[in-house]
Amino acid sequence: MVKTLAILAYLLGGAESHQMPMELSSSVIKPNGNIPITYTCDGKNVSIPLKWRHVPSGTRSLALVMYDQSAPKEKRYLWAIYNISPERHWLKAAEKLLRGAHYAENSWGHLRYDGPCPMRGEEHHYVIKLYALKAHFYFQKEITTAELFQVMAHRVIATAQI
Repeated sequence: MVKTLAILAYLLGGAESHQMPMELSSSVIKPNGNIPITYTCDGKNVSIPLKWRHVPSGTRSLALVMYDQSAPKEKRYLWAIYNISPERHWLKAAEKLLRGAHYAENSWGHLRYDGPCPMRGEEHHYVIKLYALKAHFYFQKEITTAELFQVMAHRVIATAQI
């Protein structure tokens, strides 16, 4: 009986639930920790090194978005990259755009990383989120991070965040 249920679960897609959850980490940021000054506007303003694992099977591309939960909506997005190959499992600090990947415009209209830059004395909460997607995107023009979220909406397989 147990064998039959296991086979049925596999055939009906239940086997996917046994996959490890996707994980995102950084050698320079601990969960709920501070972002080192090097990666902010007061430092070198270079992108944060990241690594991830357990990308789900069926993932066609990855997207990475860094945003400020404390900022007003129009100044929320600091960094967005889409069409990252699912075979890729890291980004080095200050790494240039990956082959095949594209930047979405951040909240300042830049196609790059713009690190945290809160006013002195303000505490902000930043999130770096990785999305496993069941699509690869092709656009005729540059898109904003808000537009990226719209096209990703129903194509997310899994997420991980710091």
